Amino acid sequence: MRMWGREKKGDFILWSKFNSKEAVPFCFDDEFKKTDDAINSVSTQCSSLGAVQNRLEHTIKEHLLKTEQLLSHILELLIWPKK
Repeated sequence: MRMWGREKKGDFILWSKFNSKEAVPFCFDDEFKKTDDAINSVSTQCSSLGAVQNRLEHTIKEHLLKTEQLLSHILELLIWPKK
């Protein structure tokens, strides 16, 4: 006895059970949705991590700049002290 039937609708193949009173279409939309949700989740996490990385890089550059300026002022005071 054949349990499943196949019918092509547009780009999708619908599967339906023959032994039920009413044919229930089964499509791979659920699997595509799961895959799409997983891709969106990874994309969201990547963009969040990218934003954090940008902020960290900016903070590091700011600290390096402030350190360089501070060292410059210290050297000025040591090498050319005011009289």
